[in-house]
Amino acid sequence: MSGRLGFDPESDNLFFSDGKDLVIVDSRNGVRVGLIPKIRAISDIAFAPDIHRAFIVDSDGGDLFVLDLSTLALVEKTNVGTESSSIVYDPAVKKVFTAGGESSSCKVFDAVAGKKVATVKLRGYPVHAAADAHGHIYFELTSNAWRLPLLYTPLTYIAPLKTDLAELNTRTMEMGERWNEPSCPHIQLVGIDRSSQDLVIGCQNSVALVDPQTRKIVAYSAITGAILAFSAQFGDAFVAEVDQHAQKATFLIVHEDSSGNLGPAIAAPQVLARPSAFDGITQRFFAVQSETKTIDTGLFMETVGGERIPLSLPQPIPGTFRILVYGRD
Repeated sequence: MSGRLGFDPESDNLFFSDGKDLVIVDSRNGVRVGLIPKIRAISDIAFAPDIHRAFIVDSDGGDLFVLDLSTLALVEKTNVGTESSSIVYDPAVKKVFTAGGESSSCKVFDAVAGKKVATVKLRGYPVHAAADAHGHIYFELTSNAWRLPLLYTPLTYIAPLKTDLAELNTRTMEMGERWNEPSCPHIQLVGIDRSSQDLVIGCQNSVALVDPQTRKIVAYSAITGAILAFSAQFGDAFVAEVDQHAQKATFLIVHEDSSGNLGPAIAAPQVLARPSAFDGITQRFFAVQSETKTIDTGLFMETVGGERIPLSLPQPIPGTFRILVYGRD
């Protein structure tokens, strides 16, 4: 298993790479329904159900792959270079936006034609991006180029990047100024609450909802940890609280209620390893596990005390993966 796990709610299919090829599995019975060779890793994946397309970026090769969700066939492959770590689809303009931490630009593609239509100069280097489906993409930006290995675990502490937020208007292709909510110095943008349009971010000491218009926190839950994912359908933020000395993580869930309030964190089963995906209709949670071998990345992790430790990471062994499916009680 290599990279991200994607779930298509229209077909109930899971998309992932086994380290050699893209594998497509029916989540209802575990049967393989498709295979596309030579997609060795998935840095990010975006689905466009309105046009029956899936878009995959692979930062190892710097490529963008376009799949037809009706036939499960590869219809386009384009090299996008360093803008290949993340991808966002905005249905409001039917465009795809690719970006990467080593480039301060974002490449824009017509999602229907699969052709590049623009390059947007960002006001920094993107760490993450999320679309509100109404013509806006919010970028989490840092001032310096960066690159993290594709594979990592929640137990790996990496010193947080100093980040800000900026909005791209996908209709005009104009980029707004960078800004930061003062009480949240190290923003970790993970998603958008589509009902309120609030940004869902981690603020080192809390999970917070931030109004992008007023740029103020409107709700928060006090918690120290790294947000792994946010499910807009569940209203849940999944958090890993890491004990560096004990080398273990406690997995927590922070739930947003119908009034927009964030409740206290509750313990969750320890199944939230990446990659993972959500089915917001049936409220299933998917995770993938596999046997691993340790590799030396050549990088270092920095502890809270400032100590630099060589960073070795587990790498999945092809052919040993298994899909875990969890449901709500």
